[in-house]
Amino acid sequence: MSGERQSVGIIGTGLMGSACSRRLVEAGFDVVGYDVDTAKLARFEQSDGRAARSIEDVARACRKVVLAVFNTDQVEEVIEGRHGLLSALPPAAPPLIAICVSTCDPDRIAALAARLPADRVLFVESPVSGTSAQTASGDALGLIGGEPAA
Repeated sequence: MSGERQSVGIIGTGLMGSACSRRLVEAGFDVVGYDVDTAKLARFEQSDGRAARSIEDVARACRKVVLAVFNTDQVEEVIEGRHGLLSALPPAAPPLIAICVSTCDPDRIAALAARLPADRVLFVESPVSGTSAQTASGDALGLIGGEPAA
């Protein structure tokens, strides 16, 4: 086994995304992040993360991606949008695992998970009970839902 660290992507580098990133960096992962807000992305990069220029760059660099965006609309856009994760994956790529920590409409997220092709994206819903500060310190609770393969 090589000494190379596994990369995990973060899309949305605000409070919760940065908190998740901190935990991942402390666990030894290489974290690649993207945010539409360049100021948030610059702060993320100062905390041991690597900034990506686009969602596509994150999808190409990582097989696991944490979605820490604002709401259900943004989750759907990040995955299914014109420049989203699905469109960025090369045809022969193994499935990407998308872990959603965003606060979302449960019915819409269930519908999203059902329409995703399992050979392209495995969706894990992981709402967080706790603040970003609690998440950063490891004191929040994550609830996990999704296919066992993910």
